[in-house]
Amino acid sequence: MVTDNSELITPVHPVIEHYMRDLAEQFAHPVLDEMETFAQEKDFPIVGRLVGISLEICAKMIGARRVFEFGSGYGYSAYWFGRAVGPGGQVICTDSNPLNREKAEQCLAAVGLWERVTFCTGLAQDVFQKIDGILIFATTMRTRAAIPISG
Repeated sequence: MVTDNSELITPVHPVIEHYMRDLAEQFAHPVLDEMETFAQEKDFPIVGRLVGISLEICAKMIGARRVFEFGSGYGYSAYWFGRAVGPGGQVICTDSNPLNREKAEQCLAAVGLWERVTFCTGLAQDVFQKIDGILIFATTMRTRAAIPISG
């Protein structure tokens, strides 16, 4: 049996977290702020700014030029991946709700990242099976994990 120690364990020391949040301010952008406010108001799950920055760094470290996201919502993670893949890169977003695609286009176009996005409306698993070529990086909110893919 797994015991819930969430009250006892602090994953990141508060001083370090404060330092990291101060560093994250250099990534401030009105559209990013809007996306975060939207998530809070709608109780919509997003990875948050610190994790978003980490996703961008991880994708850049492995030279990801194509990213597949299982369940993209309205594109918050795609914001970070779009920055990571750079011009000519591709972020393949998936979501079953067409309204999320519209919101993603609005936000990502405003920051010049929409041209890097292929947004597919439907079940992510179905879309993934149709992807040609090699993907270097895939993510899912369900497990909140990044999965390097080779071959």
